Amino acid sequence: MNHNEKLDCIEKILDEEDLGALMGLIAEVCSAKADHALECRQDYVLANAWNGYAAGFMQAIEQIPYIKQV
Repeated sequence: MNHNEKLDCIEKILDEEDLGALMGLIAEVCSAKADHALECRQDYVLANAWNGYAAGFMQAIEQIPYIKQV
């Protein structure tokens, strides 16, 4: 998948859902990567990092920054 195809996929999610839903999906992928790091590598440091990103995205959903454009 090239860059423009990836952008099209993201835009489709935003059209069908909203920014919070997209961030929720990213958090879910991060969490899955953490699970994979534990199950396949027993890498607790990497798993902790991915879980931290997942938690960050989940928290950011409640506080998505917005800067008014003039």
